[in-house]
Parts: sequence; structure tokens; C-alpha cells
Amino acid sequence: LPLPIDKRQKNHFAKVTQNNSDISDKIKAKETIPTHDKKKKEKKKAPTPAVAPIDDSDVKTAFAALDVRVGQIIEAWPHPEADKLFCEKIDIGEEQPRTIASGLRAHYSVEDLTNRHVLIFANLKARTMQGFRSEGMVLCAATADHS
Repeated sequence: LPLPIDKRQKNHFAKVTQNNSDISDKIKAKETIPTHDKKKKEKKKAPTPAVAPIDDSDVKTAFAALDVRVGQIIEAWPHPEADKLFCEKIDIGEEQPRTIASGLRAHYSVEDLTNRHVLIFANLKARTMQGFRSEGMVLCAATADHS
């Protein structure tokens, strides 16, 4: 059995029905629906990342564009101005050894790096890091325990 509706509920139902039909008409007319005048706290939405999803073909193409070469560190020394950087001269079979700055001071000593074979990205744009011209990047990896 339906519950009896009092006069107040009946008036409220009539107003809601009228408002819904007004909204429907505005939507059909593609008008904007005004919001309530009361200020509500708006939740800030996180910005949508500008990076598109990567598929396998994109990864293969991107990696194929890198010039990865094996080189030998001829000389390494602490960067005079940066606590985390080493400066290295690395022979990759070119006329002159490349100078590369790498953030390996927390992981290696100068003795550990000297004469070590490393992989480098050779086709990166040269840039100055803390006053030192770096002509590539040493490729590094670590295990789960950072050894």
C-alpha cells in the first residue's frame, strides 16, 4: 500500500518535478544550467598527465634512437663544485675521449671507476653541469638492495 502524502510533501514533489522539467528543457536547448549561489568547496583535481600511454612499438623506436656505446673510464675525479658528481674521461673509440659528468659519487670511489668498462648514451646533446661540459650519460642500474 502506498504511504499517504501530506500537503508539504506534495508541494515539494511538484517543485522538484517542475525543476527537473526546466533542466531537461535547458539541456535540450544546450543552455548552461546555473549552479547554486552558495559557495561550495571545490575539490582540486589532479592535472591530467600530458604523457600519452606508451605501447611497445614506441618503446622500441625510442630505444633504437639511442646510441649506446661501451667505453672505458680513463680518468675520474670528484667534481669541484658538486658533492654528488664525478667528472670522467671516457674512451669510446673516438679521436678524443669524452668528458662526462655522472652522479655516482654516492656509489663508487675514484679507484672503483678508473679503468672500468661502462655503457654510455653517446648521442645526447652536450650540456654543462655545474660548470663541467658533459658529452653523454653513463648508463647505470642497481639491484633491489642498491648494490
